[in-house]
Parts: sequence; structure tokens; C-alpha cells
Amino acid sequence: MNNRLPQRADLGRNVDSSVEWYLNHYEKHLELLEAGKALDSSVSDQYVCGYPVPPFQRPLCWSNEQQVAFIESVWMELPIGSLTIHAVDWDEELNDELKCDVLPMSAWVIDGLQRLFTLQNFFDSKLKINGLYWSDLTRAEKRRFEQVKFTHNRVSLWDESIVKDLYNRMNFGGTNHTLDQVAV
Repeated sequence: MNNRLPQRADLGRNVDSSVEWYLNHYEKHLELLEAGKALDSSVSDQYVCGYPVPPFQRPLCWSNEQQVAFIESVWMELPIGSLTIHAVDWDEELNDELKCDVLPMSAWVIDGLQRLFTLQNFFDSKLKINGLYWSDLTRAEKRRFEQVKFTHNRVSLWDESIVKDLYNRMNFGGTNHTLDQVAV
């Protein structure tokens, strides 16, 4: 193999999922919380849609307007990108009945925190779209929303420095647009 150029990044397996995947994961997380058996990634006390947020993730920063625009984009079935989530591996040595015994880094959100948080806000009826909360929607309307494609990559890197490098490459390589560059 030629070492003249960077090696291909290991983005793991692409999972062809939909918004429903994240809603189901979030609902399962809430059930586990209620039962006192939350997923324990051993380093995170913050979760989004039931996925642990790694300590190096930036804080939540999308404005209400950005969140509304994202949910509108889902409704419009525009490309909404994908997520990168770390795989889950089980810790066979942990015998705590109150915790799901997973290894550190399991299910970490590496890319997509703002989008998952926005979905969670909408599912929790904390975000209105066209004057409607999630709880105001009919079952048919919810089903339409849930069926929108929202894929993710599931990586299995297990070396935190490699995970951090991937996070940095995915999140700090571009240049933000300025207001004078908005298409009008």
C-alpha cells in the first residue's frame, strides 16, 4: 500500500435508517431511565435521543430558528445529512443490575448532536412547527415524519484519540458562511 497519501478513514458501517430509528431509540432510553437501567457509557451524564454525548462534544448551540428549519427540512424530505455514532460493546465484567453494562465510548454521538437534540425537542413537544407540537400531530402525520430517511455511520474505533481525531475532522474542516453569502 502506498503511504504517499492519507489512508481511507474507517467510517464503519452505513446504516440505512429513518427518523423512526431515533424515536424508537429515545423511547427505549426513557423506558430504561424509568426502570432505573439507563445506558451507562461510564463517562457521560448527558444523553440525546438516548445516545451518550462524549465529553469533548461542543455544547448545544442551535437557535430555535435553526431547530425549526431543520424539522421543516425533515418534513420537506430534503437531504438532512447523516450521523456518526460509535458502536456499542458490552462489558462482561460489570454486574450492576441497575446499569446496561457497556464499555466506555459505546453509542457516543460523534457527529450530529445538534440534529439529534432538535429531534428530541420536537418529540418532547418543546418545539412548534407551523404552530403544532409533536403531540398535536395525527398518527398519520407522525408516521410520515418517522419514515424520512436519516442514515448513520456506525464506527468501531475503541481508541479515544482516533475518535477525537474523527470528530475534529468532521466538525472543523469547513468555513462558516457569512450573512452576505445568503442566497436572496
